[in-house]
Amino acid sequence: MFKSVLFFCVVTLGFAHPSLASSAWEMGQSELRQIAGSGKTVSLKTTLSSVSNSLHAKVVEARAFNAGGVYYRLVLKRSNGMLVSVIIDAQTGRQVPSKSLVGRQVAEAASPQRTTRPHDTK
Repeated sequence: MFKSVLFFCVVTLGFAHPSLASSAWEMGQSELRQIAGSGKTVSLKTTLSSVSNSLHAKVVEARAFNAGGVYYRLVLKRSNGMLVSVIIDAQTGRQVPSKSLVGRQVAEAASPQRTTRPHDTK
């Protein structure tokens, strides 16, 4: 019973304060190099080329995030000038829906107001 109540409180808190539920943070170059060296992810270079070609757009920004796995957030500019944001699962190379939990976490971590890891105390 106690575990059920505790679980309910944690879930409710997560919905009431989405920033508390988010655990995504931007990865540094050294972190990304280390993970890329393990061979468990699709390289950022390969991802940039693939997404750029499939959307017929130019990449204007690429960042890597840890949200329980590695995710790339790409911002691309189409020929009509429209900007498009895409989140890619670095392990599978597949696009993550922007409305999914991971998609929302990465988007929140990529926002200008959030530049540090959730556990940083700077």
